[in-house]
Amino acid sequence: MFYVYQAGPEFLQDNRPILQKDPLQTVFFFENAQRMLSTADKAQGFAVKAEEGGKSLLALRYLHFPMILYGDEELCAPLAEGLAARQLPFRQVLSAPGLAQTFLLCCVKALGGSFRTLRLMDVMRCDRLNPALPSESEAEIPGLLDLPAMAALAGQFYQEALGQASNLKQLTEKLTQELPRYRMVRRMGEAVSIAKKARESQGLCAVSNVYTHPAFRGQGLARQTVAALTQEILNQGKLPYLYVDRRNPIANRLYRRIGYTYHSPQGEYLYTPPGWDENS
Repeated sequence: MFYVYQAGPEFLQDNRPILQKDPLQTVFFFENAQRMLSTADKAQGFAVKAEEGGKSLLALRYLHFPMILYGDEELCAPLAEGLAARQLPFRQVLSAPGLAQTFLLCCVKALGGSFRTLRLMDVMRCDRLNPALPSESEAEIPGLLDLPAMAALAGQFYQEALGQASNLKQLTEKLTQELPRYRMVRRMGEAVSIAKKARESQGLCAVSNVYTHPAFRGQGLARQTVAALTQEILNQGKLPYLYVDRRNPIANRLYRRIGYTYHSPQGEYLYTPPGWDENS
């Protein structure tokens, strides 16, 4: 069976027990589906399920974000065929690497085209802060006077970590609303290291936008911002988690030292249908 849902909330209601099996792997399903009020316009996205013999495979794409997958690899072929038959488009895929690669191989077999890996990550979680960490911390909540330095750091983060250029004015406007979510450390009176709480739900909260100005790295500043946010999240009775690039050994060591442990791998892939240019 292949189900196409009319809206994200309908998808969540029908598949909540499946998604709750591993909330850290399915967090983007909850976030994106809640925003998807209708799937009548294919440009807005889609939410589908392939189901057979008690097994299921879920797929959801919202706007320009990657299509996310979760479920049984044995249903990759029916999912690929169902998307193709209904002309439901996607380009990027985000999921556990084995699942994504199996699915994309089915797409290539059924439709042609090609795919490549964009990035490989790990989801890390922290159930308890490392008790050996220094108790003193300089991390603090930024104020409005910190906006210029915060915007500059956030812009550098997007460029360095994600390869995305940022509009400084738009970034400053966004930061004005998000300042309470950030923690920062100053040097010479100016913010030089930042981290942010993101994707906060009833039981989870992510730590993201971790960035230290290159001139101040190696001084333990990122440890202070991340540890401060992590402890706050734990104090709220929620589970802190974050994504780390496998190619970044410094970040991996930092998060492990704070108390984070590996939960599951994640991969992001680009699928290029036959006749398409990769950059289109």
